[in-house]
Amino acid sequence: MENLSVESVDVADAVVRVEARSTARRAACPGCGCWSSRIHGSYLRFPRDLPTLGKLVVMSLRVRRFLCAEG
Repeated sequence: MENLSVESVDVADAVVRVEARSTARRAACPGCGCWSSRIHGSYLRFPRDLPTLGKLVVMSLRVRRFLCAEG
């Protein structure tokens, strides 16, 4: 996937744990549409997925938060 780095994948008895992070260098402001590369911070998201081969999939995804270049 573009702009995504998988840091680790651990498979246990009933759980698959995936740690990934965004590598995007810029993003468009949802308000005005201007592109910015000023990183404000990051936060974790935990997207849910259906079980895979009978195992629970747990993903932690660190995404970047950007500041609007115009604001």
